[in-house]
Amino acid sequence: MGAERTEQYFHSFDSDALPSVDWQEMLDKRVVFAPQNILAALKEAEQLLVSHPGPNLERRKVLAPEWFGYWKDLLIAFPYESDTGLMFSGDKLVKFEDLSRLLESRYKDENTGMIFVAGAEGHKGHIHAAKYMASVVPVTVWGFEQDEYMQRKARKAPFLPLQLRLSMWFYEPTVTHLAVLPSNLSGLPDNDHYNELFIMAGVKYFFVHEKDPYLSQKLVRGGQDLDRTIRHPFHILSTTEAVQELMPEVSLEEIYYYLVRQNLRVIPDLPAERISERVKKLFSDDGSFAVEGQVRGFQRPPSKFTDFDLLGDEVPVSYGDTIFIE
Repeated sequence: MGAERTEQYFHSFDSDALPSVDWQEMLDKRVVFAPQNILAALKEAEQLLVSHPGPNLERRKVLAPEWFGYWKDLLIAFPYESDTGLMFSGDKLVKFEDLSRLLESRYKDENTGMIFVAGAEGHKGHIHAAKYMASVVPVTVWGFEQDEYMQRKARKAPFLPLQLRLSMWFYEPTVTHLAVLPSNLSGLPDNDHYNELFIMAGVKYFFVHEKDPYLSQKLVRGGQDLDRTIRHPFHILSTTEAVQELMPEVSLEEIYYYLVRQNLRVIPDLPAERISERVKKLFSDDGSFAVEGQVRGFQRPPSKFTDFDLLGDEVPVSYGDTIFIE
């Protein structure tokens, strides 16, 4: 167990709870980590972030439980166990080169939507994006960048490895398919490269976060008749904030701000307008989880991280309403 550190950030977390399988092997063998292994690893990751000394420790103590809480609630509800720590993924995890063919054969008459993600390490903004997309189109695809892409970011590397992130999102019912994007080896300008990937994927709609610096450029891709802009009606927790070891001049007021936000604003639970046949096969209306013809009873309890009305206005935070402890 442990993570590496740059001068400022934690990255490249690893856990003995996870089998030694990389993401390419996952795609080749059509497997993901079993729920109990993911759960054990995320508990270790949270413990690391809330206990490792550093000027940002108090802030991490607030942000890490918020980050991992949804996933612990989700995964603990799965009774599936595996002696190998692996589980057959079916075609929810799909090779990018096979994606277009799969969508054409299975969802020809369905609206399909896609988003390209750099990290998607699972904080509440990512959960909201997944639920929003599922409320707009019945079939959603997430295309993950390979880890080298993170060299562009201040952190230089993700905190959670790609194979762990793919496995986490496998159990999130609002995402229909997961793929890993090919790297840009041809030297194309970024926009041309991603336009090409979008066309190759064979999806109909492309989704973008409202604060993306290239929002208008990306929204040109695909169909224009649906709202594909992802908006967050709450403060966004960035993964960078959550894994930052050093944060000079962090005030108690800022710590209380995040504490209050954690209590007042949690992950929204958006209803989906329609559910694709694939999602129906994976998660039935009564919460049962099906694995390639096997149905394993699974009742997902309500999560404290999904219990408010997304469409309501921002809850104002007043420090006068906060109990400050000396």
